[in-house]
Amino acid sequence: MYLNDEIDELINALKSKSGLGEITFLKAFPYAKKPTRLERKCAVLSPNSISLESISVDNDDLYGMAEIRIDLFSPFRLGSPVVFDDMQKIINSAMRSDIGKISISPLSKDEITECYCVTAILGFGYYQNAEDS
Repeated sequence: MYLNDEIDELINALKSKSGLGEITFLKAFPYAKKPTRLERKCAVLSPNSISLESISVDNDDLYGMAEIRIDLFSPFRLGSPVVFDDMQKIINSAMRSDIGKISISPLSKDEITECYCVTAILGFGYYQNAEDS
């Protein structure tokens, strides 16, 4: 999965914030869905998209925009305002100087997990050195 290091770094940063202690942070595992009723608040991070272009004619270095998706689930019993408050805390804790795009979805209901869900997309500049790939 691409953006592994960036997602791990963001998860570790969010886990270290004291105001987010009630939220479990996980990295999404691709191609596996397991319908589960959640008892706690849970944020799942995954790559959303990446768009890279060559930065010069004579080498293979790439630069562009990458996006990390954060799906926040909060059990129905906690009420819908909680999911917005928690997403605001997550966004505030995730802010870095290289984040140039933030979008947040409307509230949705996930009947399988019995949770309210809000999705945030964080976009940031991304550089890939040809020697690293």
